[in-house]
Amino acid sequence: MEITAESDALVVLSRLLPQRLVVVDVGARWGFAQAWDRLREKCLTIGFEPDEEECARLTELHRGDQRMRFVPVALGAQSGLATLYLTRDRKGCSIYPPATEAVTRHPGLTDGQLEDTSVIELMALDDWCAAEGIGQVDAMKIDTQGSELDVLRGAEATLASVRLIEVEVEFNELYEGIALFPVVDQYLRRQGFVLWKLGNLAHYAQAGMRTEWQTTETIHYDDVTSTFPAGAGQLFWANAVYLKRDCAYPDAEAGWQRLVRDACITSAHKLFDLSSLALELARKTAPDDVVAEIDAALSAELLQIRREKELVERSAELTGTFRIDVADPSFVGGGWYPPQVLHYGGVRWSGPGRDAWVDLPVAVRPGTRIELLAVGFMTPQIAEALAFELNGVPVRLTTSPHEHGTVYAGVVPDGYRSSRRFTRLMMHTLTPVRWNDANPESDDDTELGAALSWIRLTAPDPD
Repeated sequence: MEITAESDALVVLSRLLPQRLVVVDVGARWGFAQAWDRLREKCLTIGFEPDEEECARLTELHRGDQRMRFVPVALGAQSGLATLYLTRDRKGCSIYPPATEAVTRHPGLTDGQLEDTSVIELMALDDWCAAEGIGQVDAMKIDTQGSELDVLRGAEATLASVRLIEVEVEFNELYEGIALFPVVDQYLRRQGFVLWKLGNLAHYAQAGMRTEWQTTETIHYDDVTSTFPAGAGQLFWANAVYLKRDCAYPDAEAGWQRLVRDACITSAHKLFDLSSLALELARKTAPDDVVAEIDAALSAELLQIRREKELVERSAELTGTFRIDVADPSFVGGGWYPPQVLHYGGVRWSGPGRDAWVDLPVAVRPGTRIELLAVGFMTPQIAEALAFELNGVPVRLTTSPHEHGTVYAGVVPDGYRSSRRFTRLMMHTLTPVRWNDANPESDDDTELGAALSWIRLTAPDPD
């Protein structure tokens, strides 16, 4: 099966990395961010998840993928024993006890009520890296329910090589005695990092508050102002992205190798302004053959940005039925290989990452019917685990047979709301499989997941 991958900035840049990136995810429940998949063998992701059952599930789910490693270890400021406070919802467990006042006062936090305790062994990341021979970590994500500063303090030597950190920060106590945002921020600044952005801000309303009203919030990006609907409640936590100072403010004197490596990291986090700047500076010192690759990566990023802008400009509220074939020239998306044309129409395979998406020039509302035709899967397990999101909201689709494959169908759930002016349909698969792993007679090592043929949206009947 001969398929040539579409131009993708991360795929192109990965060819310029002499050494693979190492990404550490502390609190890896549910697995890794999908963007790292696109770096293929040029990225090793290491996940720390103290829940042994979840860690075993993830290990089994990605069995055979040498790019991923899951470690059933809890990280802290230093190695030793600690009390683990077990909450009603186990994803809220922490080495700090739940803040009783916050949990009882805010109905949205009741799953954080304490149910039990256990004793666990902590390990400092510096100690683990030394024992495992990991000499450099390039990026980190930390989400450990209030103990993020402890993890950072146990990784002080490791932080010397880290270029980007995504860390959950708390503004009000969810757990007793935790370090709040100002303390975490000061620590990271002392380690040479600067705050780049805050996202996923989480608010919770007090019991007795009326929450049906809405207001608006505004974010400014130079001359671009983004206004969106907002609700009630007090800010408790958010995700903060920090960059090493010379990554945030790149200079050509750093050399093209350092700049390209940084561009891979920032591009994976969708910081395209930074990745583009680093690549433009890298062109000044790179040899001609590397400049050609950098130009290809820049073109891929600019093309994606331009396509999304054009999509917004031509999007409209869905009325009637909208259908797109994946081989249509107007197809906009990512995470797919170029289309193949078969006797019944076009087909696109997802890969090499686990996420693939299609951007559709319509805005939808609850009750909209979604249908798509899947015509191939590399393994039965990929077919069984296929999952979809619409503008970040999970949608449950049922299956039915079709003469060319399987139709997945469902409706946009009640309560669906999105500020996006177009519709992004995201497909999640298990780790793609190399073609020659399933077909040993072939030497084609293209990594494939699932293949789609068409997508159809039908607006609900008018009220």
